[in-house]
Amino acid sequence: MRNEIGNIKTYLAICDCECSIMQFAYFDDPDGYVDLIISYYESAFYKKQETVWEKLNKYFHRIYYSILNKDYLLYEIILNKKKIIELKNIFNSIPL
Repeated sequence: MRNEIGNIKTYLAICDCECSIMQFAYFDDPDGYVDLIISYYESAFYKKQETVWEKLNKYFHRIYYSILNKDYLLYEIILNKKKIIELKNIFNSIPL
């Protein structure tokens, strides 16, 4: 989904199961500055389904991986082919 207000263009990439949304906001400043901000939103419904133990388990896994200096995967977003093509077109439209 695209939205354009003034010099701000946004695109929402919604996961096929609708559990998360990734927002890409592109700012084209008249002074020549270009910013791309990527925001991730998690559905409150899915977040509230976790038990306290699951939340603690995730928290301690993050700490454990940080101590070992390893990467930790926080989230994945699944896009179908149509949304991938739309996202590709958004990135190709950004002037660098």
